[in-house]
Amino acid sequence: MKTLFLSFFLLFSFSLTGQSTKELKKYVDLILVHDTDIDFNVTPGIIVSMIDNDSTYNLFYGTAVKDKEIPLTDSTVFEIGSLTKVFTASLFAILADEGFFGLDSKVNDFLPPEFRNENLPDLSFEELITHTSGLPRLPRDFGLKQRKPDDPYAYY
Repeated sequence: MKTLFLSFFLLFSFSLTGQSTKELKKYVDLILVHDTDIDFNVTPGIIVSMIDNDSTYNLFYGTAVKDKEIPLTDSTVFEIGSLTKVFTASLFAILADEGFFGLDSKVNDFLPPEFRNENLPDLSFEELITHTSGLPRLPRDFGLKQRKPDDPYAYY
């Protein structure tokens, strides 16, 4: 996965403007085939999306469900797991750079009163972003209300 992200950053460090979707697909195909270890027998499908100014490019690979010929679409939902940490930390860094808050800012200070946690008055954004808050990995009741085996987080 690291190779994939590195390849995308290097590949798209130049502007996408003027590139046709066909040309972009050719480059992404090369990266997926030669620079990643994606096994489409294990990972049924992926969508690669790129945004450049006012243009959006979506490239579809594989299927939405393993062992079923269900095509991927712009609204296909994936369980992305740990990848959200990268996006969350990146967005936090952007907002911190713009002065919205600092690493040592307390989370409760940014929540409406009804959502503040009295048991965690000193919880900082830095502790959340660096995973040093001491919060449990999963809630105690995780899985107890699960109704969809293929979507364990649907309840939350």
